[in-house]
Amino acid sequence: MYVSSQQNQYLKQFRQVMTHPFFTGECPQCEQQLQLVDRVIGQSHCPNCGWTDEAED
Repeated sequence: MYVSSQQNQYLKQFRQVMTHPFFTGECPQCEQQLQLVDRVIGQSHCPNCGWTDEAED
């Protein structure tokens, strides 16, 4: 099955959203449960492993 680059980009973004702690309640790296306050999109941080979704400058 052929997947265009636009479809591939969409699937990549969809996966990011569906695995984000805001929706799952857990860190995507270590699976630690995160408190609601730690699950804000663009500001999520895992105190256990240090994972963050903050954009790098």
